[in-house]
Amino acid sequence: MSARAGMLDAVIFDWGGTLTPWHDIDLHAQWYAYAEAYDPVRAAALADRLFDLEALSWRRAREHHRSHTLDDLFRDAGAEPSGE
Repeated sequence: MSARAGMLDAVIFDWGGTLTPWHDIDLHAQWYAYAEAYDPVRAAALADRLFDLEALSWRRAREHHRSHTLDDLFRDAGAEPSGE
C-alpha cells in the first residue's frame, strides 16, 4: 500500500442542491433565534436588520462579485460578533 492510501485529495461542499436535496430554511427565524439570544429586548428589530443585510450581502455577491464575512454582517447590524 502506498503512503497516499487513505489520504483525502479534495472535499466537496454542496449547499446549492446540486448533489444534495434542497432544504427550505426560514432564514428570518434563524436570525431571530440569534437575535433573541444576543439582545432579547430588541430581538425583532435586530433579526429584521440581519435578514435584510444578509439579502444585501448575497445581492452584492451575485451582482458585483464582492464577499462579506459573517463578522461584517453582525457589525453592520450593530452586533459585535464576540457577543460582548
